[in-house]
Amino acid sequence: MTRKNQFNYLLILLVIIVVVSVILGLFGLLWWYFVIGALLSIVLHFLMVLQNERFYRIQLDRFQKEYFAPKKDTIIWYVLRWFIVAFVFALVILLAKLYYEERMLEASLLFLIPLILVKISFIIVIYLQERRWWCGF
Repeated sequence: MTRKNQFNYLLILLVIIVVVSVILGLFGLLWWYFVIGALLSIVLHFLMVLQNERFYRIQLDRFQKEYFAPKKDTIIWYVLRWFIVAFVFALVILLAKLYYEERMLEASLLFLIPLILVKISFIIVIYLQERRWWCGF
């Protein structure tokens, strides 16, 4: 995916997040947990993009390539992303426990669902672009 495609896709994704949040708000659900989860998933995607760019840059440099341990580096990045998710999830649960103790399940689901949906949507867009089925960008 090129930078322009990522930017266009991100704008579409942000519009979808706003629309879903408004719909959740109209039905009286805790919409801000959905926004927190969606924005966190976008941040996690950018961390993965940074990791991939770093790998590519290291592969081009012969000196760094000799001392680079891809397995160890991949594990570190993966653990970092999971630590961020666990930390923010703990904060969301704490916030829900303080203000909406009877709606903690709703808050946790509204936080976790966009993490999965945004990841799946990025995978689908990448797949469609590889197959040249994606004409919009």
